Amino acid sequence: MDAPREFHYRLPGRVSGQRPGSHPGSSIGAGQEFVTHMSLYDRPDPRRLDLRASLRGFTDDWLVRVNRQRAGAAVRAIVDVSASMTFGGARPKLHVVADFVEALGLSAFRVGDAVGMMAFDECERADLFMPARLSRGMGSVMSAALRAVCDAGDVAGTSDVAGASGAAGASGAAGTSGAAGTSGAAGTSGAAGTSGAAGTSGAAGTGSAAGTGSAAGTGSAAGTGSVTASTSVCDGGATQAARGARGARASRAAHGQHASRAPPGDIGFGDGLEDAASHLAGQQGLVFLISDFHWPLERLDIVLDLLAHAGVVPVVVWDPAETEPPTHNALASLRDAESGARRTLWLRPRLRQEWRQAVARRRAEIDSFFASHSIRPFYVEGAFNADALSRHFFEADL
Repeated sequence: MDAPREFHYRLPGRVSGQRPGSHPGSSIGAGQEFVTHMSLYDRPDPRRLDLRASLRGFTDDWLVRVNRQRAGAAVRAIVDVSASMTFGGARPKLHVVADFVEALGLSAFRVGDAVGMMAFDECERADLFMPARLSRGMGSVMSAALRAVCDAGDVAGTSDVAGASGAAGASGAAGTSGAAGTSGAAGTSGAAGTSGAAGTSGAAGTGSAAGTGSAAGTGSAAGTGSVTASTSVCDGGATQAARGARGARASRAAHGQHASRAPPGDIGFGDGLEDAASHLAGQQGLVFLISDFHWPLERLDIVLDLLAHAGVVPVVVWDPAETEPPTHNALASLRDAESGARRTLWLRPRLRQEWRQAVARRRAEIDSFFASHSIRPFYVEGAFNADALSRHFFEADL
């Protein structure tokens, strides 16, 4: 494994706090950014005495320079560890995320920032919670934890969630109903046709069950409908069932437990993310939201409201096997990583065209959603590129 490469990031505003760091701060201290002059009697610091300003002033007071100091910030990664994140052609997506958090830990330590991690699937993963700390080895610890979870298969999948994303799962395709409805995809709702195929990293060559881990393809039209209903219930947030489900998830998380399938009546995939983000409500800093986003984006409105005081950077992790269909015609047996449902597709030119169109639609939906919140997502396809992320920050209009 190559050594992690650090990247450079910046925050959208000033950082409050007294701990020295590299970001523009709002506190008065030993910095180089001049703010104003004050009387030596009000701020007895003769080291900052400004003789020229004192002689030029209208009063007889000795004046000292008052500067703002640069401060350190807390940087956190909120990581999606659901079943779709274990999919990958050459490497699982969670291993790519592990490379990112290792680079994040190194980058944060170099500039004096504390770094921490939270994780979620269908509920908050308390066993992967790491508080923000200023430590040289924090990135390695977070990376090792994610790799261990992925290699052990310790992730939760939900049959409804795959359908709820509507989305064509691993292909990152927006899973619109009918996206591949005319493709003859086993006669089910079109979204599943496009999505499921995403799991075929090598289906074209063999025409067999190359789809060992399609990211999040929809199971069936019925699945999509059922989850849409449960999502609307969750958004209301006022029903007793919603409160009960949230309490059950919190209880499981407190004991470090999670179910391999969502229990009946559970109100959807976004609750784990909301529970994790609620710990950061009202806090400043930088938050990296890392996922493949193969789930309904509407739930993110609540999350972004919770993180309104922080700078949020969505990191969209996709695998080339999701975004680019196999090049040859073949009969492929595919498995939905979230629900475990299997289906067979005949890969042909028309389906490949619809696949690419669905991927483009999903990307446009993600860009449009975050643009409405003045946020620009960063895409990782195949491998993490530290230089590309540095450019992403420096090109941003902060």
